[in-house]
Amino acid sequence: MKFKDIRDKLSSLKTVNNYFTVSAFILITLLNFGPGFSYDNPAALEQEILRTLKISNAEYEILYITTSWPNVLFPIIGGYLLDRVIGYRLGTIIYTSCVLFGQALFILGCGFNMFWLMCVGRFFFGIGTENTTVAQFTYAGRWFKGAQISIVFGVIFTFTRLGSILDFNVTQALYFAILHRFQLNSNICLSLAYTLGFCLCTLSLIFAIILAVVDKKAEKYGTFNEKIDEKRTFRLSLKNFAFPFNMWLIFIIIICAYLVFPFITLAPVFFQTKYGYSSALSSFTVSIFFITVTIVSSINGLIIDRTGKHLIWILIANVLVIVSHSIFAFTFLPPVLPAIILGIGYSLATTAVWALPTYILSVNQLGTAYGCSLSALNLGEGIISVLSGVIVDNYGYLSLEVFFIFLNLIWLFWSIILFCSDYAKGGVLNKWGRSRRNKKDKEEKIESPISFIDAPLLESEEPKFAQLELENSETQSI
Repeated sequence: MKFKDIRDKLSSLKTVNNYFTVSAFILITLLNFGPGFSYDNPAALEQEILRTLKISNAEYEILYITTSWPNVLFPIIGGYLLDRVIGYRLGTIIYTSCVLFGQALFILGCGFNMFWLMCVGRFFFGIGTENTTVAQFTYAGRWFKGAQISIVFGVIFTFTRLGSILDFNVTQALYFAILHRFQLNSNICLSLAYTLGFCLCTLSLIFAIILAVVDKKAEKYGTFNEKIDEKRTFRLSLKNFAFPFNMWLIFIIIICAYLVFPFITLAPVFFQTKYGYSSALSSFTVSIFFITVTIVSSINGLIIDRTGKHLIWILIANVLVIVSHSIFAFTFLPPVLPAIILGIGYSLATTAVWALPTYILSVNQLGTAYGCSLSALNLGEGIISVLSGVIVDNYGYLSLEVFFIFLNLIWLFWSIILFCSDYAKGGVLNKWGRSRRNKKDKEEKIESPISFIDAPLLESEEPKFAQLELENSETQSI
């Protein structure tokens, strides 16, 4: 490569568009880190909550019921509000504020020994967290629709799982450090330990505000080829829910991909029953799944973006999950191996499937689509969790594994249907990565108001680089 070419590359990196893109990537991927860290705050100190507040296990479960079950409906509402009423910039700020408000009520409930206030806080926290996820996915689709979307989702999932892992380790250590160091009341120790989650949720709100500013500025510079519909109305329009047939198939696949979690919640006792593991070793084996997802999600996103063929990767993920459950059910191999396979399969599926709506929907419908997706998977998880408990109580864990293998065969069936339907419509969802990148390059050259030549330059760029670009453009025109 010639020195002039190197200078051209350095010059192009200093354009305002690239500055905005890097900023948006960082803010979008970190947006849900605080809520992700705080979501399992009760589980991190479960025994301490039971002992301090003197509640039963059934009452403890209310902390999760009030967080999850309302999200069977609210993400649909939240996604529609993003698209048609309040806009995704203001909506993201409102949703992250709801997360912060809920976490504050939860902490106050711990400190004042008011369990009902903790439940109210978890209600607002759950609604805010799920709708923040809708907003995060919508931002990702707006900014990185095309050849880069899977790596963005991969990094998002990496930070979300990293937050969960840190929560279980840091929050518990912080609680006992405060308890032994300052000899405070257990309620106060709970509140102080959970304050770290509150601080991280505050950061998420700050990120949402900064992201709104960056997005507004970027729109003025013409960064986006697809414009947002600025019309706002409080009237409910069913047209926004008129999804194409393939989108409904994607909803089904998303539900199936997340059915791993009803199994994960029962896995510790399963490992103790089948393999004779201790409680600590069972928990560690379950953590292998989450560690695998954290490590491979970003890598999977990069691979999927480079190769394309999203539907092929979903089929591969489906096979990996079936293999994992088959090993659990019919062999006595160490469960670490199938746990790793399960983590890789789940990560591949989710990284690939969440990118699919951006290829068939306009950015003005993404919020509603992602809201419907999250509502559907919450409903599916809730129903399958109940059925899983009934199967274990009445028929045992072998029957449970057969049940999950059957569910994943259903997932495989609908994945094949989506593959055939997409093939009949030109293979929009299953293109090669190179063709997506080539298409994006052509769109940027033809449609984008800002090109390499006339892009505004940052203050740090030297005038001679700008002059060099001008001379090059004149030479090309001649």
